[in-house]
Amino acid sequence: MPGLSIVIPVYNNEHSLEPLVEGITKTLRGKLMYELILVNDGSTDSSWQVIEKIVSEYPADADPIIAYNLSENYGQENAKMAGLSHASGEYIVFMDADCQHDPIHIFAMLEQCMNGADVCYANFNNSPANPFKRLGSSVYNYLAYKLLRKPKGIYLSSYTMMSQSMRKKVKRYTTPLINIDALVLQHTQNVTQIFVEQRKSLNKKTNYTPLKLVALFFKLLPGFSIIPLRIIFLCGLTCNSAAMILGVIKWTIHFSEPSAHFIGTGKLMILGMGGIILTALGIIGEYVGKIYVMLSGNKAFEIRTEISSDDKK
Repeated sequence: MPGLSIVIPVYNNEHSLEPLVEGITKTLRGKLMYELILVNDGSTDSSWQVIEKIVSEYPADADPIIAYNLSENYGQENAKMAGLSHASGEYIVFMDADCQHDPIHIFAMLEQCMNGADVCYANFNNSPANPFKRLGSSVYNYLAYKLLRKPKGIYLSSYTMMSQSMRKKVKRYTTPLINIDALVLQHTQNVTQIFVEQRKSLNKKTNYTPLKLVALFFKLLPGFSIIPLRIIFLCGLTCNSAAMILGVIKWTIHFSEPSAHFIGTGKLMILGMGGIILTALGIIGEYVGKIYVMLSGNKAFEIRTEISSDDKK
């Protein structure tokens, strides 16, 4: 059994894959036993063809490289789960495919996990240049802190290592709606981090868009927390209480003309309540929709093709 499984979701990373694999090989070969797992998440460029080339030219006596080609684009979290489900290492590392994550930091993360941490995150000293990605990271970590009991000060990044025991717990989750960080925080608060520098992406075009930020919001909240429902309930209760108080005041006190004009703001409260009702229906609809997806029998991922450097032995 290899000591380490490196899981890398791939989506339109044709330009960075070869330097990525080369960098990992130079850094880890002969120092750690590992397997490299590449999961192509329905890329629309030539990423899969590049992966096939890498595997075909990979040295047969080197640590194994395994690649999975998913049948469609399921999303980064589902691609990570596909790799996680097939990982056999004692420790599992998630890395991005754009070469922003330096594999040299794997040694420090491994030390943290071997010292007892269930999960170790890489916290970047330098923020990503893409403003949408920077905003998305900030929103994501704030929501995780407020809704998922994320330990204060821990930065949830995509460069992560977890133990085999944590992998077994996360792997039990088989529905299509997946967020690995949320699943981790449901099972443990024993997480730590190391501080590292983030390298420049080798992707010519970013995969991070405002639409993905919105999708992340709706995936994280209704999928793993009931707090939005509680917030809507409290908002509705507050508006109802305010309307009752104003009603009592209106019928028990004689108002001057300006005061009577003020009470007219009750119309605004009606509009506000209407907005709250519509928002509540939308949020409840999100929950109902996700329940439908989870009960529909859809798979979290489906593998179309699997190739491995071990096939050449």
